[in-house]
Amino acid sequence: LNNLAFLYSRQGRYPEAESLYQQALALRQLLGSEHPDVATSLNNLAFLYSRQGRYPEAEPLYLRSLSIAVNRLGPDHPNTQTIWQNFLRMLGQVIQDRGESLQQLLSQGSELTRQKLQEMLKDQESRE
Repeated sequence: LNNLAFLYSRQGRYPEAESLYQQALALRQLLGSEHPDVATSLNNLAFLYSRQGRYPEAEPLYLRSLSIAVNRLGPDHPNTQTIWQNFLRMLGQVIQDRGESLQQLLSQGSELTRQKLQEMLKDQESRE
């Protein structure tokens, strides 16, 4: 499902890709809501949304995906790093699209993002 969804996404067939990514996520959630494969599916769906400029929909998916990946795989795992890179790429695109500086974005940033990143930093500090 993910491979076909990726192909559809690359072809600009976003509604079909979204449906397949959602189906893949539903199947992977059968493994448990905190399974690393769920993080991958959330990342894939978030990436699709961010490619379409649907940032408000992408953000919570990236944050949930990051939370799962950091907690289950660790912050240095390649999958976790991929999710971070995708999330940061989206933030960069938001900045570019809005013509805002990073400082403006951070000051106006989503409360959800701030809270989630603070939680993740605290979790990481407690492990060290």
